[in-house]
Amino acid sequence: AKYAYKASKSGLLPTISASVNYARFNPKFERVYSFIDRNYRWGFSVNLSIPLFDGLQTKSQIEQAEYSREIAAENLVDSKRQVTRDVRQYYITLQSYVQEVEMRNENLVEAEENLRLARERYNVGAGTLLEVIDAQVRLTNARTQKVRAVYDAKIAESQLAGALGVQSLEDL
Repeated sequence: AKYAYKASKSGLLPTISASVNYARFNPKFERVYSFIDRNYRWGFSVNLSIPLFDGLQTKSQIEQAEYSREIAAENLVDSKRQVTRDVRQYYITLQSYVQEVEMRNENLVEAEENLRLARERYNVGAGTLLEVIDAQVRLTNARTQKVRAVYDAKIAESQLAGALGVQSLEDL
């Protein structure tokens, strides 16, 4: 947009053009190229064009290019704000998933311990088989929730990396 503005302002400047031409002539066609040292003409011309009035077309083009430049500058500022907002949001999301993974790790350790205790109670006759099966189900759920939390954290990590313009956060 900046260069379009500069280009539109060039419509106010005078233009200079030059041309050179060479021609051969003879009333009979076969003689046009037979006498190389005769019947030829060189021509030179230089033109200077100064814009005086073009119906305000150039002024209109300059104003339009200036508005386009201002719009492009505002779009750039808006894009920067949006990228900053996206990076912050992805970072916050990643941090929450990292905390969730830590919590799910704790839940997994607790579920493993509950299963161990349920088995011990069952082995000594103080617990039932239903308590052992229930502890196994809770352990399976804890593992599933941990896998889901790790998966969500990886998705958030890739979104943050994409917003930062890198393939992975390790590249930083």
